[in-house]
Amino acid sequence: RVTVTVAPAADRSALDAAIQAAQALNQEDYVSSSWSNLAEPLAAAIRISEKRLLLQSEADGALADLQTAVSNLKRRGDKTALNAMLATVNALTQSDYSAASWAALQSEIASATEIAQNADVTQTVVDLTLADLSAAYDALQRLGDSTALAARYNELKDTQNIYTPSSWATFDAAL
Repeated sequence: RVTVTVAPAADRSALDAAIQAAQALNQEDYVSSSWSNLAEPLAAAIRISEKRLLLQSEADGALADLQTAVSNLKRRGDKTALNAMLATVNALTQSDYSAASWAALQSEIASATEIAQNADVTQTVVDLTLADLSAAYDALQRLGDSTALAARYNELKDTQNIYTPSSWATFDAAL
């Protein structure tokens, strides 16, 4: 006498639904390194789902692997705000700002431009870059309009003889 135990047919519905959902994803929405990590689990899930004789444990394992790969996908960042800030800072005129604050801004512009041109960055990277660029923009030190000061100096420079030498030296040094 031989006893044969037949395993019940595997339920593929969850696996098939996960495969369809993964196939519906748009590669352009995700960082390429995370997208490439989806390829093998998706191919394996398809192979397993197409098996004529399928154990439930195989379906469940393929489903778990595919779900993990999908959950590990990293979305590409939306650079709209970063690009808008780059347009703002690139429209500024260097001579309006102090050299030190301008140099700091230029460093952040270089970094932000690199991020803006890189298709494979996450939203976290975009947000941090935007924050750094915004901070450098906010820290810019605008130089004052010296036209009125120059006119007043020209009025007073010929009056040096009515001031003491030390007070004139203080005035002259402040200019």
